[in-house]
Amino acid sequence: MGFQLFMEDHSGFGSREEPLTKEEKGDQFDGLSGSRNASGSSHEQLKAIIDSLPDATFAIDRDKRVIAWNRALEELTGVRKEDIIGKGDYAYATALYGTTRPMLVDVIQAEDPATERKYDFVERQGNTLYSEVYVPSAYKGKGAFLWAKASPLLDNKGRVVGAIESIRDITERKLREAEMRYHSMHDALTGLFNRAYFEQEMHRLEDCRSCPVGLIIVDIDGLKHVNDTFGHNAGDMLIVAAATAIEMSFRGGDVVARIGGDEFAILLPNSDGVSVEKAAQRIRSSVEKYNKTKPQRSLGLSLGFAIRTSTQTTMRELFREADGNMYKEKASRKRMLVNSDGNTKDNCLG
Repeated sequence: MGFQLFMEDHSGFGSREEPLTKEEKGDQFDGLSGSRNASGSSHEQLKAIIDSLPDATFAIDRDKRVIAWNRALEELTGVRKEDIIGKGDYAYATALYGTTRPMLVDVIQAEDPATERKYDFVERQGNTLYSEVYVPSAYKGKGAFLWAKASPLLDNKGRVVGAIESIRDITERKLREAEMRYHSMHDALTGLFNRAYFEQEMHRLEDCRSCPVGLIIVDIDGLKHVNDTFGHNAGDMLIVAAATAIEMSFRGGDVVARIGGDEFAILLPNSDGVSVEKAAQRIRSSVEKYNKTKPQRSLGLSLGFAIRTSTQTTMRELFREADGNMYKEKASRKRMLVNSDGNTKDNCLG
């Protein structure tokens, strides 16, 4: 009994719709056998085809025994083909995951929602499954993000006699994507969230009916004066000092963002007036602690905060209230720094 490979081209992940053709593989799939009674030559043809594929690839028979294991998979798992060919009991999964568990080659033969949930996602197109998953045991414990595809092995009567799975290391792509996501949400200078992310969170909290929301607006005093007098490098150092003093005052779930050159905003979901006022005081204490280290330029921050207790107040109105309160404090601090001759001190508020 011969069989054919009914699968999408496992020589690459580019196409999802075109199965292998006889022309593409020179009829070398014809007559291969996935049964236990397969001829030696057919079995060798199957192993040779799979071994030539650039992606880590293996095949199993209907009894879940490994019948092919290529060089790329040896590199990925550290398991040699001679040590795994003929083995069952999910030996292929142990090589990848360090434990016995079903994989895509098992799901392609019989639907298994529990196994599918182990993957970040599973997509079925025709007779092929695609998935993505992180495998911590890959590369001898270094770990890798893997993209996999599985197709059935069919005999000449269309019956499933096994399955083949190809795996591609997409770690570099995933790391690039993560880096891009990070930079899209974070300020390059301070590492805090940026204006775009802050606006996104403002929008998300707009219709939050079950939680009060606090908002603190913080402005660096005298940043323009520092930039004009000592240069932008000095100004950047002051911005970073302010960001550090602010960030260390909050818990991980709060959104601390730099929303302008000298302006920061902190969103505090599920926070009442008392907790928001305490948060503002933590910032002031952090600034005092910083200035006690006698830095080259002292840090001054003006703060304003507001609390939304009802969706009748929009997030934009909350922002305007907090921003207005910040400017009131800045004006008050500026009046306190005016000398008797009417001039502000050298580190004037700006």
